[in-house]
Amino acid sequence: MGRVAELASVDGTWAEWVGHPITVTVLTILLAVELVTDQLPSTPSRTVPPQFIARLVTGAFAGAVIGAGWHHTFSSTGAGVVGAVLGTLAGYRARSGLVERNVDTICPSH
Repeated sequence: MGRVAELASVDGTWAEWVGHPITVTVLTILLAVELVTDQLPSTPSRTVPPQFIARLVTGAFAGAVIGAGWHHTFSSTGAGVVGAVLGTLAGYRARSGLVERNVDTICPSH
């Protein structure tokens, strides 16, 4: 991991603030909250517009930060959006397929 961190260093770029301990702490807390709320039965599907848009924005941001290490912020932003779309839609299809194949195991009375 150390070598990758050296290669993708954001020191001296616009994204340098992401490595600050306060930013890391805040983002870690938000991640933990998202992991918990994602498991709640009342959480809407990842494909509804507000959830999907949030995934696009976070994917774009993650791509931009990663790309900043190589000074390819804009192309990496696009890659982050594409990754978010593919991950969201493929994940939805995979989960839906698993539920359909295992519906008798999950709900025997179905």
